[in-house]
Amino acid sequence: MKKVFLVATALASVPSFAFAQTTIATYLTTFADFLNKSVIPAIVAIAVLFFVWGVTKYFIMGATNEESREKGRQLVLWGILALALILSLWGITNALVTSFGIGATTVVCPDYNPGCK
Repeated sequence: MKKVFLVATALASVPSFAFAQTTIATYLTTFADFLNKSVIPAIVAIAVLFFVWGVTKYFIMGATNEESREKGRQLVLWGILALALILSLWGITNALVTSFGIGATTVVCPDYNPGCK
């Protein structure tokens, strides 16, 4: 009996089981906002750092060493490819979020306000 009470208490404390106002759209919106505001900019910053480090190795550190110039060129190439891939996926994600209306900019109009659009 004690186990049943503990399980029931644990399930009741979780908002989705406590009939809180959370839906799949709320979870998706929160996850999309988290990706758009923190994860993807951090990954873009890392890709830019790889690019800048490659340029530094190519022009400054490896000005006379051909092997260092080759490594720098590879870092520049991978940095540009990573930026292109990340930004294109970010754009596709934003297009999907906007088209399905699960973004944070979705306006919910109340029933009693017919002028709300």
